[in-house]
Amino acid sequence: MDKDPNSQNQPDEHKLRSRFLGSSSGEDAFHSKPSENAPMEKCPSCGNEILVLPSAPLKCGCGWSPQAKKVLVRNLCVALVIAGLCVMAWYFVRHYYEFFPDNKTAEQFMKEANDMQTETQWDEAIALYQRAANISPKRSDIRIKLAKLLTMRKPNAALDEAKAAAELDPNNLDVNKTYIGIIENFGEFKDAEPVFERQLKLYPKDMELHLQAASYFRTVRKMDRAEALYKEATQIQKQGDLSWGNLATLYRESGKRNEAMQVLKDGLSANPNSAVLIYELGYLYATADDVAAIPYLKKAAELNPGLTESVSPLLERVTKKTGKPIHLVQLYRRGNDFLVDTVIDGKYHAWMKVDTGANLCVIPSYIVRSAGANISHTRMVHIVSVTGSATAPLVELSDMSIGGARARNVQAVVYDMPGQGQEGLLGISFLEHFKVYLDTNHQQMILTERTVKAH
Repeated sequence: MDKDPNSQNQPDEHKLRSRFLGSSSGEDAFHSKPSENAPMEKCPSCGNEILVLPSAPLKCGCGWSPQAKKVLVRNLCVALVIAGLCVMAWYFVRHYYEFFPDNKTAEQFMKEANDMQTETQWDEAIALYQRAANISPKRSDIRIKLAKLLTMRKPNAALDEAKAAAELDPNNLDVNKTYIGIIENFGEFKDAEPVFERQLKLYPKDMELHLQAASYFRTVRKMDRAEALYKEATQIQKQGDLSWGNLATLYRESGKRNEAMQVLKDGLSANPNSAVLIYELGYLYATADDVAAIPYLKKAAELNPGLTESVSPLLERVTKKTGKPIHLVQLYRRGNDFLVDTVIDGKYHAWMKVDTGANLCVIPSYIVRSAGANISHTRMVHIVSVTGSATAPLVELSDMSIGGARARNVQAVVYDMPGQGQEGLLGISFLEHFKVYLDTNHQQMILTERTVKAH
């Protein structure tokens, strides 16, 4: 029986194709000869001819072709990029979600900040309030709380936050009072006046606001406006002794002694048991060495034992019990500092800051130059201040006085304090000659002379 000429080739071709498709190893799979029309390529690794099949990678038993490897590398790179983007997205959402508007999250930050503030962890509380403010930048309550905390760390930032809070809620009395208080603490007075005037129109019966505003106008030397506000305060609440006392102090500082006494008497008619007003009236009499001060001072100490320390030297001054002069020295307030006009050697004036923590007085160098003294061979001493340490000449002043209080042979160092201009320090080497009472309410020092202790 004659065989079909193609029947012998058909199994061989089928066998060849199946061996190429089904075999992944073995020499016979790659060294058999395919049909003449089959597409072929050489393996770049071993040089064998490889049958190219549609939609199948070019592959032999020795490994992937360069094309297949490129495809694999590309796919791996895409996968890595996608994974990296996913990680970055998760990190952003995890760590920076506070930038998305979420009032509930703002409340959570505020609660945590309040807890940190209670535990006096100020920096942590500030950071949490800032996060809350980032979430809800238009909430004045968050920003004014942040401003309060920032006053201890970043005064300029505190002013900015308080101003923003006041602009967001211009009719909120508490927010604006806090803003004004921060303004006053840091001496930025130019911004306070319009805020005060706006609030006074909104709240014409708020006595605390009137007192705060009057104190501001008194500080900037607008005495007529301060006087008017104090008077309004006395009418808003006649039983409020602070308004009467402040008005009397304003008159006393302006040299209107009789007006001050009348205000105190009017205040006592409304507040007959006010230790503050009784003491103020006794103080006025005592400064004039009038014995009429005695019953008022004693009554004030009886009503408020806390006044005893200030009452005692005034009583001694009036009754002359000590046999030694008691001097009332006027102080001038600048922020938290008190300055006093000091006379050295009877003719050289210098502003000195009262500093009970300084062992020695400090005088500026222009005093020495004015006196023509030669201190080139003077003993040098080491001094330490808040600005750092230095060495300075030690001198002895033959005469030094403030007000009517005078001391002789006072040791001092000659030193120009950084940022203090031509000011000095009034330290213990002068104050030890006296028994000292610092009356900050009246901006005075009460000095009773005494014998200096031996060193």
